[in-house]
Amino acid sequence: MSLVTSALLSLATLLALAPSTAAATPVATPPDDDQIVGRVGGVDLTRSQYAEWLLERLGIDYLETWMREHAALQLAEAEGVPPTDEQIDATWDSEQARIIASFHKGDLSAFHKDIEGRGYSIESFTRLRKAQLRAEVALANVALARRSVSDEEVAARFDAMFGAEREVTSAQVLFFNMYKDVDPGTRPDPRTLKATAKARAEEALAAWSSGADFTLLQKDSDKLGSEFVSDGFIDIYRKDMLGVEVDQALRRIDRPGEISPPIVVWDGYVLIRLVEVRTVDLDTEREGIRAELMALPPNSAELSAVQRDADERAELELLLLH
Repeated sequence: MSLVTSALLSLATLLALAPSTAAATPVATPPDDDQIVGRVGGVDLTRSQYAEWLLERLGIDYLETWMREHAALQLAEAEGVPPTDEQIDATWDSEQARIIASFHKGDLSAFHKDIEGRGYSIESFTRLRKAQLRAEVALANVALARRSVSDEEVAARFDAMFGAEREVTSAQVLFFNMYKDVDPGTRPDPRTLKATAKARAEEALAAWSSGADFTLLQKDSDKLGSEFVSDGFIDIYRKDMLGVEVDQALRRIDRPGEISPPIVVWDGYVLIRLVEVRTVDLDTEREGIRAELMALPPNSAELSAVQRDADERAELELLLLH
């Protein structure tokens, strides 16, 4: 099982043991402590007994965590940016897709098998993870609502993106994964895998150079796991986006339409075709860069600052001290 999946399952375990209101807005009327939640050998088990069991198993620290989640939800509500079901669904879908792509080679059934191996169904695990995401999305919403981007930050980002040349390069990319179709239970010869991937790249290069349609060539290539590549196209290529080898290959190409030879990358080969090089200036790019910076996911410092503010405003009082 992947480390990410294991971590999520551990978090889900805590949620499974926690009271059902852990990710919801506090209710006005507390539940009846004598509510019967189960029966064993004819003996009634009450909600208060369950709470005592949770305290013995989890300790007092998790009560404080639960309270801080409530504080985050209250702050998001007060600032008009409460988490929505649509946001939580989208966050979970994105998180699940990253795990499946990165740790299970795109195999959804392998991800489900990991979860089921820990005693969960995908439905129960999804429900538990979404419950936890509610507080996380609340913190992110507040952080984004409070964010501001200065002209100095925009200028610094512009310099980092375009450098002294003030040029934008766009390109098309084909990727040939040396680990394609490799059974995880085997130990194939890396040299053979690399040679096979290179042969595929050379065959594609010959076809591409002869005018083959890029869309058709994509069908025989592999998905490049990079957020910068959309359907094989990079609108704005930036230094280190795909590694130093690709940077160097692009610098050697100076005519639109020219295609690189096969480039060795981390787990296979890449072909890259120069589409266009154009000049840019700060005035025309300013608002686009500002919008990009505003939309970046909150970093840990931003989220921590929001949580501290939520805790202070909520005036947390931990009354159960044993």
